[in-house]
Amino acid sequence: MAKLGERGNKLGNLIKYEEGTHIGYCRKVVSATESAATDYVIGTLLGTDGTDWFISDPVATDGSEVPAAIVIEDISLEAATATDVVVLYRGPAGVADESLVLGDHTQADANAAIEALGIKIMERV
Repeated sequence: MAKLGERGNKLGNLIKYEEGTHIGYCRKVVSATESAATDYVIGTLLGTDGTDWFISDPVATDGSEVPAAIVIEDISLEAATATDVVVLYRGPAGVADESLVLGDHTQADANAAIEALGIKIMERV
């Protein structure tokens, strides 16, 4: 029997609930820039230096070491080119912990940073 290809994250796998008075309450578009061509997938953690957004790296020292948003679309970025990316950046919302793309973050560090944004981390039981 042939094995089906591995599927990537889908938005429904990541976001478990989102509250607000209108659509997009917990979302916004940010300008992301990476030094090399990069593919963002749903669940990627982004940090910011106050101006630009990047994949969050816990060893950075410009502020982007703290996850401040979660990518909610699959998108490719060209090297050194500002690209609009839709992110989940505040609550009230809930996301599945297994759908977060941690990079070099630990699950505990990522969970703490995301929960500080008012986004509840929902663990699989």
